[in-house]
Amino acid sequence: MPKTNKIVITAALFLAFMLFFLKGKAAPKKARSMSTYLDILKNAIPAHEGFSSVPYWDFKQWSWGYGSRVPGSDSINIGKAAALKKYGKVTEAEALAQMLQYIDTFWAQIRPKIKVLLNEQQKAALIQFTYALGPGNAFNLIKYINVNDPNLKNHWLSYNKVAGKVNKYTQLLRQKEWDMWNS
Repeated sequence: MPKTNKIVITAALFLAFMLFFLKGKAAPKKARSMSTYLDILKNAIPAHEGFSSVPYWDFKQWSWGYGSRVPGSDSINIGKAAALKKYGKVTEAEALAQMLQYIDTFWAQIRPKIKVLLNEQQKAALIQFTYALGPGNAFNLIKYINVNDPNLKNHWLSYNKVAGKVNKYTQLLRQKEWDMWNS
């Protein structure tokens, strides 16, 4: 018998054996969606932040679009009318581009500090945390991530204050990030 026929017969017997062996067995679990952290954040940040075409005072900065800092804006509350006159408006397309630029910038800043392997949901959660609170707070949290601190949840959820006071909106966002981290 030629060598090619032996290979074909062997492969066919192996396939028949596997089909017989697997008959009646449970189908393998469906693979998890392969969304990237960017895909996740393109939905999560706008869903949380909402869209504003005009500047608004956001604790200590002027923000617009999907919660991004208005480029070149002062850190002084000059009033909404003055801010609109000074900074103008942003379109949804411009706001999305600005949000994506912030995501890239924040990821580039925090990535070198991360010493453990993160899945895409964990990356998304950490970047959303950074988007909301800045890289300085993320660096503090990453210290706990890197050592697999059993109290990571408590550390994460402790970032729940605005101007020194517990804020329900901020608590909700931290919980959403924590849920994303664990999904």
